[in-house]
Amino acid sequence: MLLLFGANAQTGFAQWINQVSGYFMAPFNALFGTQSINGSTVEWSALVAILVYALVAYLIVRVIDALAPSYRSDTVERVETDEDLRRR
Repeated sequence: MLLLFGANAQTGFAQWINQVSGYFMAPFNALFGTQSINGSTVEWSALVAILVYALVAYLIVRVIDALAPSYRSDTVERVETDEDLRRR
């Protein structure tokens, strides 16, 4: 995102973000090249990485949801009163 908006890559914060995200981007770096549009840089491999990691996170949440016990009641218990029985 920093490169897309033309942020100065020499600042400490931008360098730190690039260093940390480099570990997560490593599997995707060779997929696509970078494209410059009006001074901004678009890294298509970063967009693919975002989509892949979002899909992986979604699947992990779904698996945990499927394996975790549910504490909410899936059934509703109807209690009949004497008045309900008299109406029949």
